[in-house]
Amino acid sequence: MLLMSSRMLTNFLKFPLLLFLLSGWSVTTTAQELTFGATVVAGVTAAQLDGDLSAGYNKVGLTAGLRGTIELSERWTLAMEIIFAQRGSRYPTGINNPNPGFPLNITTSYIDVPVVVSISDWLSADETYYRIHLRGGLAYGRLFNAVARDSPYDASTDLFSDNDLNFLLGVAYNINRKIAVAFRYNRSLTLLFDNNRQAGLNANSLLSHFLTMRVEYQF
Repeated sequence: MLLMSSRMLTNFLKFPLLLFLLSGWSVTTTAQELTFGATVVAGVTAAQLDGDLSAGYNKVGLTAGLRGTIELSERWTLAMEIIFAQRGSRYPTGINNPNPGFPLNITTSYIDVPVVVSISDWLSADETYYRIHLRGGLAYGRLFNAVARDSPYDASTDLFSDNDLNFLLGVAYNINRKIAVAFRYNRSLTLLFDNNRQAGLNANSLLSHFLTMRVEYQF
């Protein structure tokens, strides 16, 4: 299983490199004609876990990182990011809590590597940049810290999967040429916790999904 995970990770990390090579070949044969960009991003996440018996994106966390882009054409862009993101689940003592008096809190911290394709529209008044960007892609996430409190998983976070694969959909709006605000939805394709592989632990499987609201500053 460990060997299989390593192979999957290796193959996945080869994917963005292949995309960049193919895009560079198809757009132009000279590197001088390619347009690259670099962006700093920062914002907040709102997350939940399917399987924790609660509802709502109640877990608020931080996200920040770097985004590198290459223009495939006038309107199409390919990006690769390195992002710190906090996810997890939380429910207070309220209507969505299946166990009143027990405010479950699970915090998972990841380094995410998304590969994102974007199509742009709505030229600015001076026709130097596009304002609207529709985005979609895949992301690999590496879990480096997990903390659970008042949950069936308090002593079992070491059983959480270290690797995560998720898809993303989003939209961004450029306020000006340098600054944009972006909204994104991510949903995991792999389980954070698989109860079928953990005999004797009375806990549901967990699947992550989260929202991201962030500000982007392009150099």
